[in-house]
Amino acid sequence: MGPQAEDQRKISPFKFNQNEWQSPTIALLYPLIVAVCLPILIGLLRPDILKGIHKFILYFVIFLPPFIIFRIFYDWTNNDLSLLGSFWKHLKPIPPGIVYDTDLKRASLPHMTLVLAIFNIIGYFCIPSHFVDKLVFLPSGDPSFPQIIASAFTSAFLHGSVSHLAGNMLFLWVFGSALEPRIGLKRFVLGYLSAIVCSNLIVTALLFTKYVISKSPEVFTSFHSLGASGAISGIMGIFVIRCFFARVSISFPLLFLPHVSIPLNVQAVVLIGIFFSFDISGSYKQYESELVRINYWAHVGGYLGGFLISYVMKLHREAAWEAARVKARRYSENVYRTKDATNLYRKILAEEPCNEEALEYFLKLHQFEEEKEKTYYIQLLHVLLKKNFPKAIELFTDHFPKYISELPGQILLQLGCHFFENADLNKARICLEMAASKTGPWQAKSMIQLAKTFEAIGNLDRAKSMFEEIIRKYPETHFSRTAEGKVSGIRVFD
Repeated sequence: MGPQAEDQRKISPFKFNQNEWQSPTIALLYPLIVAVCLPILIGLLRPDILKGIHKFILYFVIFLPPFIIFRIFYDWTNNDLSLLGSFWKHLKPIPPGIVYDTDLKRASLPHMTLVLAIFNIIGYFCIPSHFVDKLVFLPSGDPSFPQIIASAFTSAFLHGSVSHLAGNMLFLWVFGSALEPRIGLKRFVLGYLSAIVCSNLIVTALLFTKYVISKSPEVFTSFHSLGASGAISGIMGIFVIRCFFARVSISFPLLFLPHVSIPLNVQAVVLIGIFFSFDISGSYKQYESELVRINYWAHVGGYLGGFLISYVMKLHREAAWEAARVKARRYSENVYRTKDATNLYRKILAEEPCNEEALEYFLKLHQFEEEKEKTYYIQLLHVLLKKNFPKAIELFTDHFPKYISELPGQILLQLGCHFFENADLNKARICLEMAASKTGPWQAKSMIQLAKTFEAIGNLDRAKSMFEEIIRKYPETHFSRTAEGKVSGIRVFD
């Protein structure tokens, strides 16, 4: 099966029980309902719900500390945590109200996220303040049409204050760094630029609507905006689709202390949906009043733009596949959900036989069942030798010499050469002896390497006899010529 066919298989709709497996339909509808439809209804029709959220947070701040204090001392007395470690687990030296991380693994360094952050920082610190007015969206004075078009992009790399810049860059890092490795650099850039376009289109459309009603040209001439919020809202819109299963870490206030907070993990879709409902409510206020200083319209436009482009790129299908693996991982960390984790990982292996995480799970699960443990150990070692050689060596060392006779000759030769190069001659000898005993194209090379290992150990008799055996067994070959050269240089003393 080629790479293209394999990729198509990974994102195809699953046929498993929907209660246990995330389908593309769920990945399509769940974010749409929770992170778009409900926030729009709440923001426009029931803003009193937002006031209720404020009250809930206030009561939560009041009643949460006693519970946290209890958990700190409970973990200290009942687990292998020091008092300081227990404090660190439940309290963080982070200002409250900050979204600072996700629970998603980052497979690679998010280069474009860092580049965008650098451009924004340069834009704030290096562009003279008197020049900024010409780069904001809808520049001051009498700008030309090309200048207005260019300002839609230049304004997305400008900020009004250090706190404005810091807040946007934090959100860009939290969501962008997890998203970019999953969708790739090209799609990430496309999503970012599309969000800029969509945010400014929405702003322009609403300004035009306001102009039609008021008949006042000042609607356009008095409006100027800057900041990466629209683009970052678009990244959040894409994140909600591609990573709808993610949890984000937010620092929750601890009795209104300014620099200490309680880390909480919440569903990203729910939290971003709450942010969006505030943006919808703020957009209504921005339409009614000139005093609103936050460009909520850009937030809404960028967010909806990111949402739409996610569906165009079919990111919900990729999300469905990863959601199953994340769900399985979470189940595996809960002792009460072992059966659910096992069912999910079994289905994952059926779709992706080389899934490293699933193989590691079953290896650990069957550590006391020799036959099953051997099966998953050999499968996992095969996978790791191709994907993560240092981890493969660690796995082999942890189980050495268990199951070594079951390994194929090619793998034993590979391991033997590694241990020889790293001066672990005992493991090298055992691996190479086993490889040399197995018939196959690796056998001659294994014998040469084994003879060199005996020579390094100082067992010259065995080394010489091994070289002589190679000469007899593989005459007129590269191996025999190498062996002849080595035999002539060995001096054995009785």
